[in-house]
Amino acid sequence: QSALALQEGKVSIAIEQMQQLIVQDKVSPELYSNLAHAYYLQNNLADAILYYEKALVLDPKNREIDKALTAVRKKIEINITMIPDFILVTAYRSFVSTLSSTIWSLLQVVFALIAVICLYLYLFKPGVILKRRLKYTGLAILFISLLLSVFAWSKLRYETSSRSGIVMQSSTSIYKAPDDKSPEVAPVGSGNKVYILSELGGWYKVALQDKDVGWIKKEKVAII
Repeated sequence: QSALALQEGKVSIAIEQMQQLIVQDKVSPELYSNLAHAYYLQNNLADAILYYEKALVLDPKNREIDKALTAVRKKIEINITMIPDFILVTAYRSFVSTLSSTIWSLLQVVFALIAVICLYLYLFKPGVILKRRLKYTGLAILFISLLLSVFAWSKLRYETSSRSGIVMQSSTSIYKAPDDKSPEVAPVGSGNKVYILSELGGWYKVALQDKDVGWIKKEKVAII
């Protein structure tokens, strides 16, 4: 019925019927794709992108859906004021990304064991030469082990931040803190895809596509 209504140009009716199917959990890539097309006909580009993305989740190899999504995205003017990251933050992210979280974790374990051995020799082998050096070497390696655990946690967070959403409001911003009175990181328009890193109360901490990280109100984002 919804497909027939869409063919007859009754877009609003078709959307209502398809939304009812979604409520009944009768979802499919075709349903999401048709709903996205209906929203596109209404020039509701944010909802069109949202449902094309949902369709691709169910059928990620569908070239037609991917092509339609790309076409809709080209029609959106994405105004994002690029604020470069502080140079040390950029360097840290690049460094952490050189290895997987598993490798960072293995390195952390190895350095922790070496630190334990050094400190053991310092405490329980009084006849060992250069005892003082063992103490400071063990402490230094233990500190490196702690740093490696931080790197492993950071990379794991990057690897597991798979939730994503679409910004649905035409004019909004992401902020440095979960408070709309905090400094603005960047303006972001409807249709932008964001990756959800965490949440706190009524806020999501999000990352824009290869750009800034900040906080946005949950009500302004629709989860894919």
